[in-house]
Amino acid sequence: MTAGQAWLTRSARMLVESDGSTSGLLEALTGESLSTRVDAQGVIPASRLPEAIRAALGLCGEAAVLERRSCLITPEHEVVGINR
Repeated sequence: MTAGQAWLTRSARMLVESDGSTSGLLEALTGESLSTRVDAQGVIPASRLPEAIRAALGLCGEAAVLERRSCLITPEHEVVGINR
């Protein structure tokens, strides 16, 4: 593993383990001002979510949830993060 790969591994681990905003962390890592691009958004029945997610959110099967798919992009439209 090169020094660059070790840095990337530490940085990726920091993003995954962080309790804070990944947007802010990605901006700090890339040195870019990031914006959000919404790719899809709509209401779906909670019953379509995995049971573990429904339980964590305290949702019953009859509930409806807003599902949003988006990504964080640089000013040049390079994708640096994907969110669901």
